[in-house]
Amino acid sequence: MPMNTVNIDWNAIRPLNGSRADGFEELCAQLARGESPVGSRFERKGTPDAGIECYAVLSDGSEWGWQAKYFDGFGDSQWSQLDDSVKTALEKHPRLVRYFVCVPLDRPDARIDGRWSARERWDAHVQKWAGWASARSMIVEFVYWGSHELLERLARPQHVGRVGFWFDVRGFDGAWFTARLDEALKTAGPRYTPEIHVDLPIASELDAFGRTERFFGRIKAHARDIRERLRSFQYSKSQSVDPALDASMSALSSNVQAVLAELGAVTVQPIGGLPFKRIADQVAAAEAAADNLEHLGGSPK
Repeated sequence: MPMNTVNIDWNAIRPLNGSRADGFEELCAQLARGESPVGSRFERKGTPDAGIECYAVLSDGSEWGWQAKYFDGFGDSQWSQLDDSVKTALEKHPRLVRYFVCVPLDRPDARIDGRWSARERWDAHVQKWAGWASARSMIVEFVYWGSHELLERLARPQHVGRVGFWFDVRGFDGAWFTARLDEALKTAGPRYTPEIHVDLPIASELDAFGRTERFFGRIKAHARDIRERLRSFQYSKSQSVDPALDASMSALSSNVQAVLAELGAVTVQPIGGLPFKRIADQVAAAEAAADNLEHLGGSPK
């Protein structure tokens, strides 16, 4: 279940060995272990770490490495530290092909003339690091795990225990909801009978608020009826002999296909932006095409 309602404060992470930086590094290493490629060997390093907190050795001998920096801002000192870590990692891990930089910050990108944003500086440093790698006959992909990327991972059900351990907050996982449902059923006692239970409209709203799988399933289910109607429409389109009418029908078909593609791409998203504005725009375009077709006398009804 989504945990987007859980308030995670990076400054409140549980210290490890008396250090919040060490705690952050360990959390990143745990997330990295969970995303290591299937069949790889995962290694967690101690200190010193040769520019990498942990790494995965893939079946072909190549490596993915993770470096965690508990920064509270981006200044010259922080970029210098990243340079040092990357330089050491390239030297000590010649089989490195992917390097993850984990920082509990999202990169500002104000795009103000005459001033470099953190995002622009990141791009410039990646270009520099790629040059260092090329000089060693290496090709390395540099990947940024900022606050957003880390929170997106912590919002996944399998990490609910980590959220509780590292931040002392409880995520609303499946076990939590099951326990609350059991409590409600016990309280209701004989007053609740599943056979005469009636779904209320507010249930759908709560599904949307909680971003449940049922909510996303209902959204995607609209594609079935649209697809059936499109098949029928395409059959009638094949009978058309009027060039203007045929062009209008083709435009409508393309717009509907775009709506179906957007609906097909919908996935369960515990947090972050949803594509519904884009889908609504595609639907509006399809409606406009349908109105035009009806005006020409070829109603898609």
